[in-house]
Amino acid sequence: MMMVGAGSFQTPGGVPPLPPPPREGATGRSLSAKARAPTVLGLLAAVVLVMLTLGLGANLVFLYRDGVERGEAQVLALRDGAREQAAAAVSRIDLLLSGLTEGLALRPEVERWGDAGIHALLVRQRALLPMVRGIIVTNEAGRLTHDSEAAIPANMDLSDRDYVRALRADPQSGLYIGEPVRGRTSGRWFISMSRRFTDQQGAFKGVVTAVVDPVALGTVFSPFLPGAGGELEVLRDDGRVLLHLPDFERFMGAARGHQSFFRDVLAAAPSGSIRVAGSTEESVYRLEGGEAGLFFTWATVPGSPLLVTVSASYDGLLRSWWQVLPYHLGAIACIILVILALVLKVHRQIRHLNGLIVALSNREAALVAARRSSEEANRAKTLFLANMSHELRTPLNAIIGFSDMLANGIHGALADRQQDYARDINLSALHLLDLINDILDVAKIESGGYLLHERPCNLAAIIRAAERMLGPRVREKGLVMDTVCVDGEAWVMADERAMQQVLLNLLSNAVKFTPEGGRITVSLGLNEGGGMVLVVGDTGPGIPAEHLALVLEPFYQVGEVETRSHEGTGLGLPLAKALVEKHEGALRLDSQPGQGTRVSVTLPAARVLPPQRPPVEAKP
Repeated sequence: MMMVGAGSFQTPGGVPPLPPPPREGATGRSLSAKARAPTVLGLLAAVVLVMLTLGLGANLVFLYRDGVERGEAQVLALRDGAREQAAAAVSRIDLLLSGLTEGLALRPEVERWGDAGIHALLVRQRALLPMVRGIIVTNEAGRLTHDSEAAIPANMDLSDRDYVRALRADPQSGLYIGEPVRGRTSGRWFISMSRRFTDQQGAFKGVVTAVVDPVALGTVFSPFLPGAGGELEVLRDDGRVLLHLPDFERFMGAARGHQSFFRDVLAAAPSGSIRVAGSTEESVYRLEGGEAGLFFTWATVPGSPLLVTVSASYDGLLRSWWQVLPYHLGAIACIILVILALVLKVHRQIRHLNGLIVALSNREAALVAARRSSEEANRAKTLFLANMSHELRTPLNAIIGFSDMLANGIHGALADRQQDYARDINLSALHLLDLINDILDVAKIESGGYLLHERPCNLAAIIRAAERMLGPRVREKGLVMDTVCVDGEAWVMADERAMQQVLLNLLSNAVKFTPEGGRITVSLGLNEGGGMVLVVGDTGPGIPAEHLALVLEPFYQVGEVETRSHEGTGLGLPLAKALVEKHEGALRLDSQPGQGTRVSVTLPAARVLPPQRPPVEAKP
């Protein structure tokens, strides 16, 4: 039986080496696979090329649509910015004119032609807005009376100007934006923005006009002009063009109100956008080379009778797409060539791969056989340990019983030396029995054969029982044992025998390694998560950091000095850790040389029972 048991511990020495690849034509299956490989590879290459071409084509379409959407979004953003800029410019000019009309109504010298004080006021106000070329004042008859650009204004009749006629006729009118006209003295284009002013009795006294320079206004709006042939225009709500970028001279003052595009599209909605298929006569703008179409958008300016339009050709919006198109086509060609080269290379390696596949299949079979052999060896080991423990327990029980009878003098008194021998035999047998039980428990846990017999148990009572069992050894070494429990009872659902073994193993280690006069502490309580925590600490020599993980392995002991001065097999901590983990708990070891050791056992909150719960029998 010993020979069989010893043999059962042996494991396979290694996986057999890879067998040589089979010769070509060794089996019908390999011949068939090799015959089909070129055809399958060709079909696969064709499918990959088609899918790649379709994918890259779809990517080009996506980039095209993305370019269109991004370009249109950019044009819309420029339109909104131009609208906000127009609203701000009109608001500033209107604010300036409103202040002037209120101030002039209080100054009677405004009726004196070329008054120096009025001239100085106009000069100061004109300097506030760079886009305003000048400020003029006409009286109720339409005669020029004051001019910020001339201390002595020209003798000029402006009663025919649209802004004079409109403001004289409408007492309720606010800011009036006139048609672009050329100055009679300068010959330069300007846009008039005017307000009527009255005296304190409300009688019409004239018009204050801001002469807006289109060139300066164009500088303000130029950041909102789309690149690549884009155009921007500011119109009155009747279709009169006030500003056109670029080339404002060509379109200055043009009338759009008669065009059907203006009537049916621009005047029909306060804002919107449209895709124009080409440059038609009905378009507000006609771009050069616009066969590809353009994107046109408009919006009214809040608080003023103005309309802002922005347009850009799709050729310009997609310029980046046209630039990257050759690179995409080149990439497609290069990838196709690379794929063809890879197909040829893979074709040359097909036969070699077939051989490797067969070899790997053989290796897999060998690994399966090795695993099966290892499992059989593990089962044989467990069976061997169980048989050996049974075989050893029988004589050990006899040795323990007879040695105890001899030591106690049941069949006659022994000499002192004989009695000491009997006690030594009894203690050694008990120690060997404990060792056998520990080894068997470790083997059962490793093989999954250890079953828990769970029932409600009181950890506080287990601690008190363990203290009584180890009391003589504690007193013999002169140790101090302190116990700190939150409650007199601490009920958990667990295997009582297993928890007793865990606590005895931890306390036995503490007593064993704590020097004379040392202290052992046992604490029990709940953590923040509601789990039960048992802590055993001692003032022993401690464990170096590099050995903390190793002492939890079976049969490992720290250092030669400890091994020689203390008995033990190195199974106490590993067995305790395994039993705790069987309860879904955790065992943690904290120690530093010279500062003692602290072992924490944590059971999950699901195993903690309500306080003062009486023990009940576990249901079968």
